Amino acid sequence: MSRQLMIAEVLSQPQAVSWLPWAVQYFFFIGIAACAALLACVWRWRGGDNAAHLERMALNLTAQNAPVSPAADVSFAVSGAYLYGAPASGNSLQGKLFLRPLRDAVPALPGFQFGDIAEENLSRSLDEVQTTLDDRGHAEVTAASQWQESRSPLQVILQASLLESGGRPVTRTVRQPIWPAETLPGIRPEFALKEVYDYRTDSTIKQPVVDENGTAAFEIVYADAKGEKKAV
Repeated sequence: MSRQLMIAEVLSQPQAVSWLPWAVQYFFFIGIAACAALLACVWRWRGGDNAAHLERMALNLTAQNAPVSPAADVSFAVSGAYLYGAPASGNSLQGKLFLRPLRDAVPALPGFQFGDIAEENLSRSLDEVQTTLDDRGHAEVTAASQWQESRSPLQVILQASLLESGGRPVTRTVRQPIWPAETLPGIRPEFALKEVYDYRTDSTIKQPVVDENGTAAFEIVYADAKGEKKAV
């Protein structure tokens, strides 16, 4: 007759089990994933279909430090790179150049208007931009002068987008001031702004208005682009 051997208990020496660090890491990474998913949902909920997406590239558009003369061409330096440091070499840059009057030409003198208000054809579209960044992720955008005879301060505006295959474009805007002289007269009305109808744009705008039987007073300066007032 065969006998069956039944094991009821096994005794062994205590063993050190390193399960805790692995468990901590597991829940740590699970928490990161959950927070990322929650952040994405909140981002989409706050912005809807027009929500901004995190950019994967950096785009820098740089103008010259000082205003240029109307006879000079306007140049912008372009630099693009991925956020992990690699240059955006070979990526396409697309954009548009615009010419606009620069009435508030001196930030240090708020309210002062510069230039000839009667001068025409100061607001127009210029060339389109289509270029490719070089091996260092650099490029240059140049606008040939078409405003040599201007008597008013102007600005050339570059709005450009750096494209990436499979990603959203990164868009930036930069402005280059143009001054027809080193110093210019500026004028600031000393009466209140009021809403008036502009028949040219079929809209309501704010502009200085003198009350009936009132006195029109103005403040006049002669200053450079830095806001330093000069003697006449």
